[in-house]
Amino acid sequence: MALSPGSRCLAHLADDERASVLEALTRGAALDARGVAFDATLLADLLKALPRGEDGELRLAEADFTGASFVKGASFGAVAFGEGVRFDEATFGPRASFAGATFADGASFRKTQFGQHADFSDAVFGSDASFGGARFGDSACFDRVRFGYRSSLIDASWGSDASFVDAVFDRRARFDRSVFEHRATFRNAQFAREASLRKMTFGVNASFEGASFAGESSFSGSEFAKAANFADATFAAGISFRRTTFGELATFRRVTFGDRAWFTDASFAPGVAFANSTFAGRTRFNRTTFGDRASFEAVRFAGQTSFEEAVFVGRASFRLATFERARSFGPVLAVETLSLDQGAFLAPARIEISAQRLFATGTRFPEGADLRVRWAEVVLDLADFGGPGILARSSPFKNLNETRLTDELRAEEARPRLVSMRGANVGELAVSGVDLSACRFAGAHNLDRLRLEGGSIFARSPRGTSRRQVIAEEQEWRAAPSRRGRWPRWRRRRWPRWSAPEFPVASDNVEKPEALTPNSIASIYRDLRRGRESNGDSPGAADFYYGEMEMRRHDPTLPRAERVTLWLYWLVSGYGLRSLRALAALLITIIVFAFLFRWSGFTPEIGFTHSLLFSAESTSNLFRTPEAPGTSLTQTGEALQIALRLLGPLFFGLALLSLRGRIRR
Repeated sequence: MALSPGSRCLAHLADDERASVLEALTRGAALDARGVAFDATLLADLLKALPRGEDGELRLAEADFTGASFVKGASFGAVAFGEGVRFDEATFGPRASFAGATFADGASFRKTQFGQHADFSDAVFGSDASFGGARFGDSACFDRVRFGYRSSLIDASWGSDASFVDAVFDRRARFDRSVFEHRATFRNAQFAREASLRKMTFGVNASFEGASFAGESSFSGSEFAKAANFADATFAAGISFRRTTFGELATFRRVTFGDRAWFTDASFAPGVAFANSTFAGRTRFNRTTFGDRASFEAVRFAGQTSFEEAVFVGRASFRLATFERARSFGPVLAVETLSLDQGAFLAPARIEISAQRLFATGTRFPEGADLRVRWAEVVLDLADFGGPGILARSSPFKNLNETRLTDELRAEEARPRLVSMRGANVGELAVSGVDLSACRFAGAHNLDRLRLEGGSIFARSPRGTSRRQVIAEEQEWRAAPSRRGRWPRWRRRRWPRWSAPEFPVASDNVEKPEALTPNSIASIYRDLRRGRESNGDSPGAADFYYGEMEMRRHDPTLPRAERVTLWLYWLVSGYGLRSLRALAALLITIIVFAFLFRWSGFTPEIGFTHSLLFSAESTSNLFRTPEAPGTSLTQTGEALQIALRLLGPLFFGLALLSLRGRIRR
């Protein structure tokens, strides 16, 4: 800014000459106060000399206070500055007040030193406003300030509190590399155009609560040492938080994000909350690091969303979050817990997660989803797979440092554990390479259409029993104290001990499973068996059929005659699945009938060897009846032979049926 020709600097004038210069101000003259040291008297004379407008406000057309010093402070409240005013490199004492001042054609406060208090509340900057390199003391108040065409606070520094409550930035606002050592408040501030806040430093608390950013805005490279509050803020266009570091707590509750929101390489430690926010456009959290707590509850992601290589050091919650167009989520690393409870992926999505625990209770996948998981204990209670879905073990994710996970977890094979799908709709789900040894299936819908593909493992029955795959519900039922209490003592000591698998997760949203009745467990086995059979896996379905029959045999609601029949079926052939047991029953039958033939089957009696051969040959009509010269069958012998010709083929057929059930494809 150049002053009008003929203006003289107060710093080089005598007292009488200064008086004439001040007197000229009443006629609208320019003021050259460069390097002037203002005491209370000189400042009072200056203000007294200023003309007043029709509304009573003081007017100063042109003024240059570059390098001036105000030892006792200065009050320019309600002063209307004309074409331009400079306070570059000026120094203010304890207090500087520009409350209600009007800067019609810009103002420059570059490298200005403010004392303890600087008050610009209700000020209006018509054009350029520059505070580049300015230094503020204990507090700086910019409440309800209106910034005009350009606002620049680049490299400014606030020693303590800075307040921009209800401030309005009509055009571009720049705060690049500014430093707020204590509190910075931009509550309800309005940025009508671009806002540049790159590489800023916020020492303690920074509040942008209710702030409105209408144009492209950027906080890239900024640092929030402690609290950052963006609650109820609005980012109508793009917003960038690239490489931004957040300290103890970052709050983005109920925030509305516009076209783009980029948090690439940002760092949150320890907590961040985006609850009830809306991301209307593209959103990127690539390579972002989140601290102990990250909350995205009830967040709406309307556009393309990316969390590629994001890291959640502690717990992360996407409860009630909606991903409308996201085609991918991850790969992400969650050191503790990642919750997708009651969320929704409205488009087919590939979800890649390496975590300790993954909760997806009540999560909806109407178009299906491809879940690729490492390590995690997975809960799918009440989940709804409306389209084709996959839950599969994943190979290591590139560029994810899994050493953050516990050594105990990484010491195991990287196989995810599905621990519960109670009440879920899994008719379109395929499970591959997943540990199902502790999975609870109670109440799952369309379980008969669940596809269990290669590599998925179930628990095995204990040694001393007929070895087979068992589900967690049967293990819990058999290990129940009420059931073992009815056994004889010799059976408690010697009978194989069943143990219930520990339910591994603990969460307010995941209830501990209750013990089921044998009838309910049989229904689960039946559905699993049908699913295996529909996929042509008869050997795999055999164990589920065995479990179904076992539960029916122990079901107290069945008639006694039916339970006795099932007991005999189990005893002689293992429900048609244990060929050795059927062959053993056939052999025992032949030997027993041989003794009976020896004692009362022939007249006269024959030797045991002959009766054994007769019994063996009588087990099938394909063999000829043995000849016993000089002997004949008694009536008892004829009855025994009829019974033997019925039982022998029956046991032999059961043995063949068992073999076929194990080898058929």
